Parts: sequence; C-alpha cells; structure tokens
Amino acid sequence: MNIIADIRKAISPPYPRHEAEAIARIVVEDVFGVTLLDCLSNNVILSPTQQRQMEDIIARLQQGEPIQYIIGETTFCGHQFQVTPAVLIPRPETEDMISLILNDITDPSCELSVCDAGTGSGCIAISLQKALPQSHVSALDISREALEVAQGNAVRNQAAIHFTQADILDIGTLPQGQWDLIVSNPPYVTNCEKAEMAVHVKCHEPSKALFVPDDNALVFYTALARWAHKTLSPQGTIYCELNSILAAETEQVFRHEGFTHTSLHLDRYNNYRFIRCKR
Repeated sequence: MNIIADIRKAISPPYPRHEAEAIARIVVEDVFGVTLLDCLSNNVILSPTQQRQMEDIIARLQQGEPIQYIIGETTFCGHQFQVTPAVLIPRPETEDMISLILNDITDPSCELSVCDAGTGSGCIAISLQKALPQSHVSALDISREALEVAQGNAVRNQAAIHFTQADILDIGTLPQGQWDLIVSNPPYVTNCEKAEMAVHVKCHEPSKALFVPDDNALVFYTALARWAHKTLSPQGTIYCELNSILAAETEQVFRHEGFTHTSLHLDRYNNYRFIRCKR
C-alpha cells in the first residue's frame, strides 16, 4: 500500500500535486509514524482504526481544513507549536524575518528588550527568545484565545515570555517603555485579494488576523509606526512582515512617522515581504 500516493490522489484537487504530496507526508510521518522508505516500498499496512482515522483526515482535507489544524501542531524555526483555529498557521517565509533579525544582531548573548506585537501562536516571540536567551521578550495580542495558545507554546518550548492582551490599534493599551526591538506580523491582506486565496486559508484561519479594509490597508502599520517611534530605544529597530504589493507604500508610512532609516527585504520566494526601520 502506497499510502502517500493514496492520500495525494484523494485530495488532488483542490490541492495542487506538490502541496498534496507535502500534506500526505505530514500525515504518514506525523500521524502514523511511518517512514518515507516504508511508503516507497509499499510496506505499510494500516489497522482498521488507523484506516478510519486516515479516512477522517482525508474528508477534512477535502473540505479545505488545513492539515496543521487537523493534527494540531506545526514546526517553525525548528520548534514545535500548537496551532488551533484561534491563531494563524506560521508561514515558512516568516522564518525569513527571524533570520533577518538574527543576522542583524552581532552578539546573540546581548540583553535586549523585545516586543512581538500581534503574537498569534507565539512563534515569533518564542523563536527569538530561544535564539536570544538573555533577552527580555514580551508579546501581545488582542485575542484572549490566541494568547492562551501562545502561553501554552511558551511552556512547551521552555521560553520565558511576558504576555499581554492589547490592541495594536489602541495605543493606550500597548505596553510602554524602551524597546530595543519591536517585531510584528500584522493583518495585511486586503479584502479584494480574498477571492484569490486558497479555501483552506480564507475559510479556516482567523479573518481578524488576516484581512484589512481595501480603503485602509495600512492601518496597522500606521499604528505600529507611531507606537514604535515613541517607545523604541535610541538605537532600536522595528521589523514588520508586509504585503508585497504594498511594500513601497508601507515604507512611506514609516518614513512619514519619522523613521529616517528604512529598508525593504525579500523573502525566500523573492517577494518584498519585510521592512526594517530605525529612527
């Protein structure tokens, strides 16, 4: 039985072949503990219970439910994170922002004050704390449900994070003080882009963490820029993930709010996906 081929066939479409192949491998390796070699050798025999479990997973995948929600976890920067429909599923390209930040820090043993605004699953804050163990890392989110997931992930990964419920768009709720580093992956997908998105994203992941109005698409960047300008230390830096089609406009927002040193950076797919800003 070639279980990978069977799963791939069952979920193609709606998933393209390469994505269906990746999902099938996640199922066989993470759910059933079957090696790729066994799959290729057609040596896999599922028990009746496992067969029913696989059929349930395939049915949920065919309805567009993300595999990460089905199995309840995903990997980000080499760490395991619980994910639920209360949080966005961490994207591979967001790992590139972590790399950008860490490449800018010449001494990983330094003691920095770090804030992750809009933490979701906590993947950014936790990955930074693990890479910068002497730093003091805070994380905020408007969603209590998201914070509960993030707190569980911090315990799971033995990361000391201070969590706060706060709204990026309400500066009065945001923590004050001098931050050496602010990082954020805020909502940035415009409503007009929604039609082009995959069903498993637009119909299953939390819309408040994804979408912004077409007529005010940069609202979160304006709020972040104003808050960061007031609260960053003199040499502090803010890094944000952004919508590649609005990269130039996003940079102008930060420059308008007083950041004189700004730069745009590419992700692994060669799209402008991140901005770095200093006063």
